[in-house]
Amino acid sequence: MSQAILSILLQIGLALPLLGQPYYVAPTGSDGNPGTLEKPFDTIQHAQQAVRQKPGSVLLRGGTYSLAEQLVFNVEDSGSKAIPVVYQAYAKEQPVVRRRSKTGGGIQGQPGGSGLAAE
Repeated sequence: MSQAILSILLQIGLALPLLGQPYYVAPTGSDGNPGTLEKPFDTIQHAQQAVRQKPGSVLLRGGTYSLAEQLVFNVEDSGSKAIPVVYQAYAKEQPVVRRRSKTGGGIQGQPGGSGLAAE
């Protein structure tokens, strides 16, 4: 391998941690999983706890996410200027977040143009 290619790969490898940890959530996942694309979390709440420990993007796979209790986003959920936390749809999939009952569930916070639908 040429020295130039090796140098570029090293620079990319050093830059990846600065981008933050990507976490994946899917209705077919498990909160016992590590939150990777191959082994996603099951709940948005579990992803929220993970990004509070190690900031990064949260990518929701297509499907319906039912919230048993209200999901609240606050300042600790936003990450930092260098590594912002962003919740968004994975690729062109469409996740739908809905509350389970009229008395519980729902999302509190500022909605954005992330491709997510809340009901």
